[in-house]
Amino acid sequence: MCGIAGIIRKNKNSEPIDIKSLEEMSRLIEHRGPDSHGIHIDQNKRFGLAHRRLSILDLSSSGDQPMRCPSGNWIVYNGELYNYKEIASRLGLEELEFKSDTQVILAAYAKWGKDCVREFRGMFAFVIWDEKEQYFFCARDHFGITLQWHN
Repeated sequence: MCGIAGIIRKNKNSEPIDIKSLEEMSRLIEHRGPDSHGIHIDQNKRFGLAHRRLSILDLSSSGDQPMRCPSGNWIVYNGELYNYKEIASRLGLEELEFKSDTQVILAAYAKWGKDCVREFRGMFAFVIWDEKEQYFFCARDHFGITLQWHN
């Protein structure tokens, strides 16, 4: 299973996020994802995301995270959507347009907003930074993946 981590600074007067903190968080969950890793900190240093990747479905680099979609939203994701091909088809995505279930989650969120989770079948936990609305959307499946977030 992959590992995800993040830091949110809600107070505008807080210390800016230091990349070393996210690097340390990533290092601590390295055992969860030895195949690749990534970190993203927003330009205002108010939120940061870290991801450790264990390649299961998508063995290429197209599943690297944190991942950004064209609308500016960011995601870190752990898990597997069993019905991602069905969702991609319902969204009108061609197979060449998407390469991972992570991309399908972002496209589903762009289309259905928070209701996207009603469509997902699988085991998952994810955090999306919604650039336009300026908020985080966190979700997990009902039974499997645990989501822990520290402020």
